[in-house]
Amino acid sequence: MFELHHIESIKVCDLHIKRIELDWNMDVRHRFSYQHQEDRYRQDSDDQDRPKGRKRWQWPGALLAFQLLLFARIVAALTAHITDCDETFNYWEPMHYLLYGKGFQTWEYSPQFAIRSYAYVLLHAILAWPVQLLGLDKIYAFYAIRICLAIGCAAAEGYFYRGLARFFDGRVARYTLVFLLIGSGMFISSAAFLPSSFTMVTTMAAYGALLHGNYSEHYGVGPLSNSRSSIYCILQKIINLFCQMDPCVADCYLKSFIQTPLLAIDSYYYGKLTIAPLNIVMYNVFSGKGPELYGVESWTFYFINGFLNFNLAFVLAISSAPILIAVIACRKLYHISGGYNVIKVLTVVSPMYLWIGIFFTRPHKEERFLYPIYPLICCSSAIVICECQSLVENAFKSSLSFIRKLLRLGVAGTFLIYILLSLSRTMILHIGYQAPIEVYKQLPTVVAEHKTISKLNNVNICVGKEWHRFPSNFFLPERCQLQFIKSEFRGQLPKLYESGVGATRIIPSHMNDENKEESSRYIKLQECHLLVDLETLIATPFEPSYSKDLKNWKTVIGFPFLDSARSHKLFRAFYVPTLSAKNVHFNQYFVMISANVSKSFSQNYRS
Repeated sequence: MFELHHIESIKVCDLHIKRIELDWNMDVRHRFSYQHQEDRYRQDSDDQDRPKGRKRWQWPGALLAFQLLLFARIVAALTAHITDCDETFNYWEPMHYLLYGKGFQTWEYSPQFAIRSYAYVLLHAILAWPVQLLGLDKIYAFYAIRICLAIGCAAAEGYFYRGLARFFDGRVARYTLVFLLIGSGMFISSAAFLPSSFTMVTTMAAYGALLHGNYSEHYGVGPLSNSRSSIYCILQKIINLFCQMDPCVADCYLKSFIQTPLLAIDSYYYGKLTIAPLNIVMYNVFSGKGPELYGVESWTFYFINGFLNFNLAFVLAISSAPILIAVIACRKLYHISGGYNVIKVLTVVSPMYLWIGIFFTRPHKEERFLYPIYPLICCSSAIVICECQSLVENAFKSSLSFIRKLLRLGVAGTFLIYILLSLSRTMILHIGYQAPIEVYKQLPTVVAEHKTISKLNNVNICVGKEWHRFPSNFFLPERCQLQFIKSEFRGQLPKLYESGVGATRIIPSHMNDENKEESSRYIKLQECHLLVDLETLIATPFEPSYSKDLKNWKTVIGFPFLDSARSHKLFRAFYVPTLSAKNVHFNQYFVMISANVSKSFSQNYRS
């Protein structure tokens, strides 16, 4: 009996030890997991983070948040202009070539340098295949892709919002939602066809997985954001479900599964073994040339752009570290309870500061380089407001306290100012800089209605100083070709892909990686049938005022375009009814027709 009792005791001890080991392993792998700490989360969030009386059902639901975000993103996809010429010439144009066999090629896509990935372009080109199959005009492909990008961004934002509600509380999630929904930065970046926007979306998806406690998805989406894989998590779950494979082993298999096609696609299009991410690192870091060839900006560049895109939210986010340190110090000094877990806060704030530390110190600065941390800027600013609210609410327990009422008024005022400034910024962007896309939308009508031009097999649409605002070949009729005429710009312009099969494998002539001007890009002004140009008050030998040359050019379409040089700095940055009309000046963005072919043009298209 003693031996039997002893054996049973040993079995119970072994079982208890195994349970402890299992609990320890689960805690390590799911430290912040909602599923495995649901009870603790409810107690912490209800007792510490959420003020008394606040109910879970009062929070905006994830579905409603997604619907609001989806509406805002689709509006952006249909109305936002292209803010970066890299988006046009490094992504839309290669895609146009893959879809329609014609487009501009930059030096980055030359097999000699091969620093851009065709796999990324092809992944998005798939979205336009239904438009091709239906035989619709290619401009529908442009907007179909944009809408798909908007839907993906809204879905990632909704997932991110839901994760914040679980990881922190509804207040942080709700404030972040307001900053995301209204922010001008999100309006610009959400539907942009840029790797920076793609990284922003995958950042939100990865954070959403992390905040939900889905660590396999987090570590899958994050590193593979540059691999452009949106099905990684689904594949991993299938492998884990049917093969009963260890998640770490599944990660290795899947990364190989995803990376191998990327390598194969780029190698196929370049005609040689190509690792595009490695090539771009080699060029930017070790070549001695780098991005500084394309311009440098002062240290204030990102601060100005950050404020324009997120105004008060950017100020709160950039100063979140000292504010949060001060809040923690006040809690300890005056023994005030509440506040979020420091590790949780660092999960969001520290990556933002790491990104800022890297990119703010680089000489070459571009607005799109900050896209990946836009969601973190919104979340960090929301955490700052919530921490300050929690500090005051716990310090002054009475709901009738004057300080608490003043705080609520201050928070409401902050959001009101943020919403007004954001809408004002978005409005001036649309009013002031929408002219190029509107002009190019009218070109098919101009070409079709003009009796002489409609009979030409090849129509040359020329641009000089306005080459960088060309929205892409998706806006040009089939018989039209964009041509460059000489301007004051002295950098390298893109070149058309060679005709025929396998053009992506051909090393183009007259192309360099030093941004040196190539005169072979230009045609003579006399060869132009249509000219797109912006009227300015300053004329130079290579940039004359074509609209005033009535003998050779006739204006047929004109749209207003904001003149930043003559406009007040404040009112050109933010739209203010009545005051903006008095302090903002516009020039005309013209389409002009050569006098040699203008005689029979319909009077309906005079500007």
